[in-house]
Amino acid sequence: GYRNTAGDCYNRTDNLRLGGFLKADIVKGLTFNADYTFTNKTTRYKGVGLPATIYNTWSVNPQKSVLSTTTFVETDRSFFYNHVANAYLNYQLDLKEDHHFNVMAGANLDKSEYEYLYYERHDIMDLNMPELALSDSDYSYTHTHTHEGSIGFFGRINYDYKGKYLAEFNIRRDGSSKFPSKDQWGTLSLDRKSGSAGMP
Repeated sequence: GYRNTAGDCYNRTDNLRLGGFLKADIVKGLTFNADYTFTNKTTRYKGVGLPATIYNTWSVNPQKSVLSTTTFVETDRSFFYNHVANAYLNYQLDLKEDHHFNVMAGANLDKSEYEYLYYERHDIMDLNMPELALSDSDYSYTHTHTHEGSIGFFGRINYDYKGKYLAEFNIRRDGSSKFPSKDQWGTLSLDRKSGSAGMP
């Protein structure tokens, strides 16, 4: 048999990614560092179902029959974007040759959004113009829309004496939309001390 279907379909995806980095020496020992990344993805899909016919060539007199009389148009759209940014200040200070300090403070940001829409309608009124607006009955509809975000602040202090003794303190505070609404922020701190034995 020979089957002839007349449905149109396309599926397109566009991706965009941009990024940048900055480093600046503000004064002696003090530097500023920052980076940023933007990501965007969009998709578009359309499918059309039109009556399908089949020709039975096994018989002496080939017959034409219609397999399906259902007509429909379906389409979906989606987009996703994401912002990621990091920035911090770093300060180094040496007192003579024995005492060395390093102080860092900064922040992180991550924010994204996603939306998806699907729509399907049946009974196309004009088979030469298969569009949603020219279909007679609704059939299926889906919509999803989400937001996510997080932000964090951090700091660190390092001190070493003659490269033998080290003391360090770290602290950061983070908030996220993924955490429960009444507990979206958390703080973590850590201190460390170490030393090495040797001749002065």
